[in-house]
Amino acid sequence: MAKRTVEVIDGFSQVQAYKRAVAKGASVTPARVKPEANANSSTNVGTASSAVGGVRTRVATVGARTMPSASTATVTPVEATPMKAIGVTVAPKKRIVTCYSCGYSFTATGKLHVPYCPKCKLVLCVDDMIIDGEQTTDVQTIGDVIVKPTAQIKEGLTINGRSVTIGGDVSKCAAVLASEQIVLETGAVFSSTVLEKTSVVVAAGAVVNVNEILKCTRLTVFGRLSGNVHAKDVVTIMPGGYIVGDVSAQSLVMEFGAGLCGACRIIRQ
Repeated sequence: MAKRTVEVIDGFSQVQAYKRAVAKGASVTPARVKPEANANSSTNVGTASSAVGGVRTRVATVGARTMPSASTATVTPVEATPMKAIGVTVAPKKRIVTCYSCGYSFTATGKLHVPYCPKCKLVLCVDDMIIDGEQTTDVQTIGDVIVKPTAQIKEGLTINGRSVTIGGDVSKCAAVLASEQIVLETGAVFSSTVLEKTSVVVAAGAVVNVNEILKCTRLTVFGRLSGNVHAKDVVTIMPGGYIVGDVSAQSLVMEFGAGLCGACRIIRQ
């Protein structure tokens, strides 16, 4: 039995053989390629044989990616993830900082770690200070300052802070400055001109006696104040607050439960 020789030709020769077969009237039916599924690959590679002009050729075929049928596909349900509730967003607190060197004021947001003045480039002190004993140097900070009743402050010193709480004698100070407010407690002793450029608050439950006229930009009273008051802006007496003395200011605000025993003079500018 003679062996059959299989001739493999290139693509160009195959096309030419196909054209000659069509010209002679031969019926040429392209072979159907049945892709073989390959579970380990995304593409199917198979082989097919076709007869063109009496020559059998073996052609490698690459099939498309096979997809599982609807009957055999397994659908895994996806659990819905519950949405988390949005919490309350708190904006950082803003406050005004006044440089104790050049007097320039700027707005700061959040906590200050190592701030400096944008104008004079001085690194500012942010520490809170408590004066409880002998004090021989000026107190300069943008933090809070507390003057205890046992404080002994040298004459001519300056106290400068964000909020200054006075519970002792500061009558010898050249000036007491605060960018926000000065709080007076029981036992506070001061001169009439020391608090002239700041806002003053009489703390709740405090009893403050003023021998001279208390001069300030604005006054808010939560406790009891005995003495005459002269404010450039407004005097506010809160519930439980009481003033015994004459009041001179641009406006006077008295809440329900506040008391005033004295003359009131409203200054118009």
